[in-house]
Amino acid sequence: MDTNTQLNNWNDLREDMNALNNNQTQEDLEFLNQPLTPLFFHEALDRTALAGKFVSEMLSDHPVYHQHPELNRKLDRVLELLADMYQDIPNLSDYI
Repeated sequence: MDTNTQLNNWNDLREDMNALNNNQTQEDLEFLNQPLTPLFFHEALDRTALAGKFVSEMLSDHPVYHQHPELNRKLDRVLELLADMYQDIPNLSDYI
């Protein structure tokens, strides 16, 4: 597959993803208005920890990231952001 075809496929996929992200469904609106319980906060902490673990295990030891410092710096930022999110959850004003 040539580079132009790959780029066009990527652009099509990105447009589809953006369209999905921009369409708020009724279900999305229900999540915005749903009362938060302690279980939701626990779940958010768990999911954030799992996301950090997954990113770390799947990407941190990959040679491409080690051989490309700019990608490795971005990976470090992603892991730092996930760690910050994890630490921020208990400090939310509505944390139960």
